[in-house]
Amino acid sequence: MEKRKGFTLVELLVVIAIIALLMSILMPALSKVRRQARLLSCMANCRQIGAIMAAYQADNDGYVPVMRNKWAIYINAETSLLSLPFRSYSGPTKKLPMFLQPKMPWTWDKVLDYSQNYLPDFYVCPFVRGKSQADIWQPAGPVRICPGPGGVRQNCRSTGRGDSYSTWIWPRPKNYDFWPGEHCYGPDHGKNKYGNLVWHTGGEPLETGCSANQKSCQHGKFDQVHVANFSNMRRISERTAVYCGHGEIDDSDPFLQVYNYGSHERGNRGGTNVIFGDSHVEWVQGSQITAGN
Repeated sequence: MEKRKGFTLVELLVVIAIIALLMSILMPALSKVRRQARLLSCMANCRQIGAIMAAYQADNDGYVPVMRNKWAIYINAETSLLSLPFRSYSGPTKKLPMFLQPKMPWTWDKVLDYSQNYLPDFYVCPFVRGKSQADIWQPAGPVRICPGPGGVRQNCRSTGRGDSYSTWIWPRPKNYDFWPGEHCYGPDHGKNKYGNLVWHTGGEPLETGCSANQKSCQHGKFDQVHVANFSNMRRISERTAVYCGHGEIDDSDPFLQVYNYGSHERGNRGGTNVIFGDSHVEWVQGSQITAGN
């Protein structure tokens, strides 16, 4: 009689063990490739938004729309979410329903509706694209960045689909020191690598070159502010204008917080993508940039 050939139980277990070993070796590499692809996709989003910013300025004598606190949607949605004043420059978009009026205050349920159904994908960071809830901050526990008592920061994560790309509320110059003492990464860390541009009219005149009661700072129906008003310290090509809020960003002392620790990783350290005043895009390490709003 002819003998039937087949695997023994031992052989089958050996094959399974080899496959499991290969998977354990390959998974970290695949995960890293996936993270790098998301980082590059986020950078492509920034380039597209930077091009929109330049087109807006070209049509409005170099002015940009007034933007305030990203989370102050209960005041005026159009001055909180960057995608709204740029909407007509964002290509084909679905018409907003009557209950989503950009110049009116929005509740969080309206933000969620807008984010899920009307917000173009390139305003959403790939690290949170596909999430079902609206963009919110959530405590994520302490993280140790440096040795010693001052090296622990409270981590917060931004989660949910929404306008990922934010503007700064307060001006901060280059080398603004936000780390108590010397940073363990070196003397160039814990300080702003670049200065930043702010998009509102309520700053101190000496800081921004424009105060809220100056009519020269107002232009047209959007109460716009000329970006040149904020270039009194450095060229706008060396000052940041927009950043991805889902990347790693350190906050200023005394809050001792870090946002999205480890996100947008490059070279084993987290950071975020930034659009500069002249529309070019760079990645900035999280230990060299502070939060905007």
